[in-house]
Amino acid sequence: RSDLHAMTSARDEVQDLYDRAPCGYHSLDREGRFARINQTELNWLGRTREEVIGRPLLDFLAPHSAAVFHETFARFLKEGEIKDIEVDLVRSTGSLMPVLVSATALRNADGELMMSRSTVFDNTEQKMMEAQLDRLARTDPLTSLSNRRDFRERAEQEDNRHQCNVYK
Repeated sequence: RSDLHAMTSARDEVQDLYDRAPCGYHSLDREGRFARINQTELNWLGRTREEVIGRPLLDFLAPHSAAVFHETFARFLKEGEIKDIEVDLVRSTGSLMPVLVSATALRNADGELMMSRSTVFDNTEQKMMEAQLDRLARTDPLTSLSNRRDFRERAEQEDNRHQCNVYK
């Protein structure tokens, strides 16, 4: 009886660690549908477990991230591992959350994918810092006006756009 209590207690502790981890964890089946997901990632999505389990990850990705997922998932199925893939999750509010996803494959004895084991890290702070650095690189610190670099890049873009329109 005490062994059963100890095993139950240990299982509950592991489940608590899984659900309350500072990063998201999920598992996808071979069709890319959620098989498991921790509470941290559910909180990020603003969804319940019932709303997510059995649905494709694609349902929760921004359109530009769907193409990344298709390409990456095909490679994952062959290679069995991906690292730090940048995608944007779509929260229940419609806002986007940039994340980094890494995954390893869990395969059966025949080598077929049973499910993925994925870690998901919030990349919001990194993306905000990148945007701030980009803004600093393109503006004059005293006046906050566009600098020469920004002007040249915009002029090049406009020239390229004009060239494309001329040859249509």
